[in-house]
Amino acid sequence: MSPCVCKLCLYLTIFVHLFGISHISFGNPTLHWATPYSSNGPIYSSPAIANDGTVYIGSNDKKLHAINANGTPKWTFNAGDWVDSTPTIGPDGIIYVGSWDNQLYAINPSDGTKLWDFNTSSSIIASPSVAVDGRIYFGSKDDFFYALESNGSLAWQIYIGNPISSSAALGQDGTIYFGDENGTFHALNQDGTTKWTYVVDEVADTNKSILSSPAIDLSGNIFFGSGNGYCYSIADNGSSTSLNWKYQTSDRVDASPVLGTNNEVFFISRDGYLRSIDTSTGINNWEGFVGDVFYSSPVVDSNGRVYVIGYTGAGENHLFAYDSDGSKAWDTNNSSSPLTIGGLVDSSLALDASGNLFFGCYDHKVYAVNVGSGLADTAWPEFQRNGSRTGAWPSFSVNVIIEPEGAGEVNGTGIYNQGASATLTITSDSSNGYSFEFWSNGQTGSSNPLTLEVNSNLNLTANFGLNAYSLTVNAGTGGTATGSGNIPHGNLAIVSAFPSAGYSFLGWTGDGITAPTASTTTVNMIQAQTVTANFALNTYSVNVIIAPNDAGSVNGAGTYSHGDTVTLSAISNTADGYTFDYWGGSSVGTDNPLTFQINSEMNLSANFGLNSYILTVKTGNGGTATGSGNISYGTLATINATPEEGYSFAGWIGAGIADPSALSTTVNMNQDQNVSAAFSLNSYMLTLHSGAGGSISGEGNFTRGTNASILATPDDGYSF
Repeated sequence: MSPCVCKLCLYLTIFVHLFGISHISFGNPTLHWATPYSSNGPIYSSPAIANDGTVYIGSNDKKLHAINANGTPKWTFNAGDWVDSTPTIGPDGIIYVGSWDNQLYAINPSDGTKLWDFNTSSSIIASPSVAVDGRIYFGSKDDFFYALESNGSLAWQIYIGNPISSSAALGQDGTIYFGDENGTFHALNQDGTTKWTYVVDEVADTNKSILSSPAIDLSGNIFFGSGNGYCYSIADNGSSTSLNWKYQTSDRVDASPVLGTNNEVFFISRDGYLRSIDTSTGINNWEGFVGDVFYSSPVVDSNGRVYVIGYTGAGENHLFAYDSDGSKAWDTNNSSSPLTIGGLVDSSLALDASGNLFFGCYDHKVYAVNVGSGLADTAWPEFQRNGSRTGAWPSFSVNVIIEPEGAGEVNGTGIYNQGASATLTITSDSSNGYSFEFWSNGQTGSSNPLTLEVNSNLNLTANFGLNAYSLTVNAGTGGTATGSGNIPHGNLAIVSAFPSAGYSFLGWTGDGITAPTASTTTVNMIQAQTVTANFALNTYSVNVIIAPNDAGSVNGAGTYSHGDTVTLSAISNTADGYTFDYWGGSSVGTDNPLTFQINSEMNLSANFGLNSYILTVKTGNGGTATGSGNISYGTLATINATPEEGYSFAGWIGAGIADPSALSTTVNMNQDQNVSAAFSLNSYMLTLHSGAGGSISGEGNFTRGTNASILATPDDGYSF
């Protein structure tokens, strides 16, 4: 698409004339940079500007050039033929561009490597358009219009029947708008079916081809130019279209229109004029002569100033700036301007946020000129609407990242028209314990639902946190318990029970307890939980052993609760001669009864002893006796009697004597005993014998020691 300069003399004459009568506000735009290297070919392609400031632009040297923000080369991509198509930057940063080699390329922005390509049957001059969902739309000189998925696969294609050089504009409802080279303007649905068509006017001695790419305002009105010399505004009525207005110029309108800040659309005609036309009425607000402009679209800054480059003859190409009232702010024909443009400019202008204006040139270079103001915030302020050249009507995607993943869901994401109200509603995954907490990444607060106005692509983050549930740990009578607090969902909270003195832990009651009988266990915190530690007063056994067995008995043994007063009474088996002596085992002493407060198991012995009785052994005259003493109950105590000389044992006197007549016998000691040994003097027989002659008297039995009187009586005649 080489420029035509057949009317340059006429344009120059008009230009000089206008210079003499117009108010010109001169200023000095500064050259930010111009590539010091040659692209080895004229540049028809328009620059696309990435978020990091990288400039992408095609050239007739069969390459796509990536230029760093400072003007130094970053990388080049080699195509098979000229790259006149303006590159488009997708939402993921991928670069899409067509070539005269019939290919559409997807290129990695980091190193310029090809990701994929798609082949058509003819050259691709139009810039691809990329929707917010990543789908790519473009026409080809092969008479087809294509829709590709972001991976390069064909979504659909439609036969138009005429070559397509017009880049598509994507409307607010996803409608795809473009013109063909036979004067038909097309509106396609997102599935590739035809929505409606509009055929431009037949004008004698003109070519009605539509090379101009459309612009769309916030009301959905569509603006484009035609080779028949008309500027058009049409409306999309759904299944049909209608003409809003048309404005006739005196030559072709091939450059794409852009929208200003004052309800105006800017058209450039090959008749050399830049025109501000009221978008509602189609009335010309003002016009300025800028020379010959073929395909380069102007750009509007945030102050409403519009910039355009035209060929003014004599080898000069001027960058013009017009204020919103139509007065010329400056042009680079001023001798004080440091900027010299070395060739024709067919490249549509691009303006970044820093006020740098970019364009390619026939002199094989790319220029960056600082004009002081960034891009206007209008619906369509430059070719293909934005620096990424997506060609999409100002609709934006609203995406929400769930953090952590799976913690909830969000309703309300999707694609919204600029200025539309989006309502995002969060549903937390409460079954897994999550609750929405706050927004981040471009939004603050914790509103749910969140309503916001959409004026840019939004990638928000909905941050969730694990619920913290109240764990209440109670203790029944007889102990304490720990573990209460706010516990995150799903945690196994530790709870512990501590019985008081005299109590034992019985178990936990409540939900979620992993080991209800363990004094220290865990509670599964999937909800607010209340658990109770239960205790019981200890009971103890009081056991008593009788020693020796059957020596007595004890009253009071048995089972008692902690702290009870226990009284044990030992009862002796007196019948068998026993008497309680002392307690042994868990308690010692001789108290009877024994009283104590119980706080543990008690195992005692009640110890009894046999009674001791006094055995008193007495003697009368005539002997001795032994055996006296303290003698245990039931003992057969031995007693012995020994008569003195002249005496004989007479027997024992007293109770319990086994053999009262035995010198040595036993006494049954079942009580105190008094026994006496009795003796008697021996008695001797006194036998008297007398011889003849007398008689004797006094014979008899006499106690020992008795002086027995005996009398001898002689017979007569005899003498004693």
